[in-house]
Amino acid sequence: MTSEELKEYLGKSVKSINGRSVQDILKAARPYISADNQINYETLISQFFAFADFWKLLGMSSETLTVTTEDEAVIEIPAITRNEAKLAYLKETVQKKQTAGRRVLFEYEIFENESICYLQFNKFADRITHRNNPQLPRFDYVVRDMMAEMQNKNIETLVIDLQYNGGGNSVLGTTLLSWLHPYRETKGPGVQVRMSELLFEHQPFFKAVTIEGENPEIGKMYDLYEFDQTRPQPIPEGYIQDTVQHVINLDKDKIYKGNIVFIQGRDSYSSSELLMTQARDNGVGIIVGEISGAKPCHFGDVLYSVLPNTGTITMTSCRYFTRADMTKVHEEYLVPDVLIDLDDPEKDLVWEWVLRNYGKQH
Repeated sequence: MTSEELKEYLGKSVKSINGRSVQDILKAARPYISADNQINYETLISQFFAFADFWKLLGMSSETLTVTTEDEAVIEIPAITRNEAKLAYLKETVQKKQTAGRRVLFEYEIFENESICYLQFNKFADRITHRNNPQLPRFDYVVRDMMAEMQNKNIETLVIDLQYNGGGNSVLGTTLLSWLHPYRETKGPGVQVRMSELLFEHQPFFKAVTIEGENPEIGKMYDLYEFDQTRPQPIPEGYIQDTVQHVINLDKDKIYKGNIVFIQGRDSYSSSELLMTQARDNGVGIIVGEISGAKPCHFGDVLYSVLPNTGTITMTSCRYFTRADMTKVHEEYLVPDVLIDLDDPEKDLVWEWVLRNYGKQH
């Protein structure tokens, strides 16, 4: 079935699939999908819907889906192969939109007439975090050059697009935030670490950590900064940074003083969500877009292991990140200051909003 044949059904509410209500299907599928919150679950299950094996797992037909809408229209959708699904997805996502996803780790573009800089930040990874890939750019250098160009051109608004960012090494977020808020005054997240033999295997450093000279217990969680070896030390004035590591901005006079807009999507996850949460808790900029699919406080830092009998590769988080604002640690979502649909195939609604509210020519 082509997209043209489905066009008349777009926008209609689905009542049931193969005779089962949508709510019943969502409930039946929940045990099979691990998700941070309901938004994340709804995003993940929509991806599973594309595959016949998933419907078979729920005890439904894996050949044809019979979809009934609220107005009793009936649509027959035959199963397709994974390659067909990929081709359909690629065709649908080729959009002429400023905020359309790009095949880059990070990239910025300056619109001088509108006095806007647009940074699409898709992965917390660069040459420093992936030392075996020297061809990759350095994020700290790109941000430094971006800030210098913005200052030279008197750019009034910085847009940081994180809607495609699934995370990575959070030190890149610390680097970017150092240009948006004074580093020494920034309230950081809390980090707890669970001690385990698996942790020692992956991160041998923790074999030797102590608390007041005593070894921590296996199985318990500890504040990262409780350890004698990881207690934060103040950075002295005039500190010369080692360029083998990410260079952060320690000069308060170089902090960007213009408007800052973060774009959040359902797929903004892990370190990207940590960055936006930290920005909010420190009063940096505003967030626009969709409600987060990740919890502001969440588990991370994945350790891999192989089950001995089946050979199945498993992932286990060893750290728990808590936001700086302890009054909001129980929030399930990071709700944007302005809710904007990011999935409209015809219009770039979030970019239109930015131009309307911050563009000099609008």
